[in-house]
Amino acid sequence: MVKIIEVSAACPAGPETAARLALLLLPPRPKAIFLAGPGIFRPDANEIGRELKALCALHGFEGLWPGDENSGSSQMLFIMIRDMLRRSAAIIADITPFRGPHMEPGTAFAIGLAYQAGIPIFGYSTVADLDRSAVDGERVRGLIERVWTSDYAPGTDGYYAVGEDGCWRDKDGNLVENFGLVENLMVARAMRSISISAVEAVICCVEYFESAAKRAGQAYAS
Repeated sequence: MVKIIEVSAACPAGPETAARLALLLLPPRPKAIFLAGPGIFRPDANEIGRELKALCALHGFEGLWPGDENSGSSQMLFIMIRDMLRRSAAIIADITPFRGPHMEPGTAFAIGLAYQAGIPIFGYSTVADLDRSAVDGERVRGLIERVWTSDYAPGTDGYYAVGEDGCWRDKDGNLVENFGLVENLMVARAMRSISISAVEAVICCVEYFESAAKRAGQAYAS
């Protein structure tokens, strides 16, 4: 146990300075990482939460799992999860497609809120295509391919087609964005990285903070 310096009137700079010194000797609190994703809706949600929090702890983080918040009121649950996200140092976001070709909408909201607050976001999707480049999340199966799969209509010549305007269209004629990204561009471009597993996403998060600390140290030394 770290011994706390006693606040003493003998301290030349006064009790306030002594108190600050005491805080410096406390062991640093682990960075809180918000764990966003559709896992809270899965039948094994509790197990998923335990595994993700254990993964964070392994790397010195405190995993914040929204499934740990229980409230009978949707408004109270919204506030608790929102505040949990706001006190996080980063977000690990599972953007695996859920109930369709796109990610879970609550996770999309969390990504937008975090981006606006300047909180770094590290995404992952378990819909993997290992033959793709790891750059910009293209290692994971692209959005247009998922829409293709989910939009298949038996008896047609294909899943989607190039319209007269040269753009990809689904069977209803709606535009399908084709930037080679794993999700809608406003989601994909908001993230620092997109990996194929939670393990890789956490490692990216670790590397981000290590790099930030190294840059801060170099700036201080200069």
